Amino acid sequence: MKTFARLLPLIAILSGATTATAAEYTSFRHPANQLSRQFIDGSCLYKIIYGNYGSTPYATVHLYGGKCGTGEKQPYVVVDYEPNSLNSGSGDPIGGKDVCGSYIAFQATGASGHIATRMWVYFPVTNSWKLFAPDGERPTVPASPYC
Repeated sequence: MKTFARLLPLIAILSGATTATAAEYTSFRHPANQLSRQFIDGSCLYKIIYGNYGSTPYATVHLYGGKCGTGEKQPYVVVDYEPNSLNSGSGDPIGGKDVCGSYIAFQATGASGHIATRMWVYFPVTNSWKLFAPDGERPTVPASPYC
């Protein structure tokens, strides 16, 4: 795991603390504009996608099951976009269904006219951050070969 200083203010806001001292994360290689296969964090099954919808950067996480968190402990999504900006989202989930089953989704969008460069997902149940970017350190290994 590495630390990422730019996330410290966001960590403090999400955790309800006044300050945060370190943000640890795991980095994965994943290209923009491609829906991933299912991954697992603890027992939470999820997929991610980030990129641009027209000129608006966005990041979305689909949660399929397991202990993903609810209410104040729900996951947070962050879209990272040029020029050096972050925007987070959670709020009301969006429901859906695909070949992997039913899911709820959380999305973050950035300012129009910018390019999404990566996305972050925070799982409060396991207190872990995941970074997905074209230059991530680890290859993305899905939890399921089918979804």
